[in-house]
Amino acid sequence: MRSRVAGLLIAAGCGGHASTPDASPFPPVAPTRDVDVLFVIGSEESMGDAQTVLAGNLPSLVAGLDALPGGRPDLHLGVIDSSVDLGVAGLGASCSPATLGNGLLRNAATGTPGCPTPIDRFISDVANGSSARTTNYPGTLDDVLTCIVQVGTTGCGFIAPLEAMKRALDGSRPENAGFRRAGAVLAVVILSDEDDCSASDPSLFTLDKTTAGDGSFRCTALGYTCDQPISVTQAGSYGSCVPRNDYLTDPRSYAAFLETLVNPAQLVVTVIAAPASTSIETIALTQGPAAIALAPTCTAPINGDRMPVDPSIRLLAFANATSSPMLPTMCQSDYSALATAIAVQIGVAMTAAP
Repeated sequence: MRSRVAGLLIAAGCGGHASTPDASPFPPVAPTRDVDVLFVIGSEESMGDAQTVLAGNLPSLVAGLDALPGGRPDLHLGVIDSSVDLGVAGLGASCSPATLGNGLLRNAATGTPGCPTPIDRFISDVANGSSARTTNYPGTLDDVLTCIVQVGTTGCGFIAPLEAMKRALDGSRPENAGFRRAGAVLAVVILSDEDDCSASDPSLFTLDKTTAGDGSFRCTALGYTCDQPISVTQAGSYGSCVPRNDYLTDPRSYAAFLETLVNPAQLVVTVIAAPASTSIETIALTQGPAAIALAPTCTAPINGDRMPVDPSIRLLAFANATSSPMLPTMCQSDYSALATAIAVQIGVAMTAAP
């Protein structure tokens, strides 16, 4: 949907799972200075201003990493957008084959010619054994990271940040080889003003709109189970909503996937989306059938306007299935405190503390 972001409200749930070394199902891990950070950025039409706000606050993340004990970690930083190949014809080039998305790490900005970019598909910035560092980009880390997180706004309207994340990390994109390092901390940062629509059944996109709803509303109508069936023809209020997992992939499976890559003690997950809620409202857009849309959970201040942010029930279910997610609301205008908090969490994960 659309956004920017003011006064940070970090709902950083630290639901740590207390355990002893003997009780842990995971092998022991050692402290590390290797940190892999994957940014998953919404690329739908509404996301341009939100990308700009995130980019403007990334120097705070870099400063926070530099302030960790021992200084800047050995970093791999990757950026992907929220589009995946849906495998369905007629939805537009950004949805199939989605060649610029689909989990491919982005090494250039969209619409920002001349800004610094890495020579590889991801940013590499590691210590070389002396006082200097080995990097694969010109200029400063602030500048190159700020450049490539601006992925543009021509992505698929059926956004799938969770599936894009998986494809970026599961080896299905050989172009991404080298990004993920064994034993490294893994940090995932998702920025989205709409909920995830990672489909397990592609017929979702071909069902008649009088049955499934029009446009991306079908990701709501067939993506949630609430206290009553969600109407695609009449506005309504719905409570006790949870992810529905027949047409869409269970978001908790993506958390389980991440835990095949990294010990939970070394996983940092941040989802910047709508405030946590299990209720939704729908509104009528026009007269006639299939003219129903989601009402925003909150609105974000952008350039003097108030831009709507949709409910994020699936994204929050994913995050809450990880050990200690950070869940800041997107309806802010400043991410600097959040960026610093992410750096602090990465520092904790580097110590391999549970």
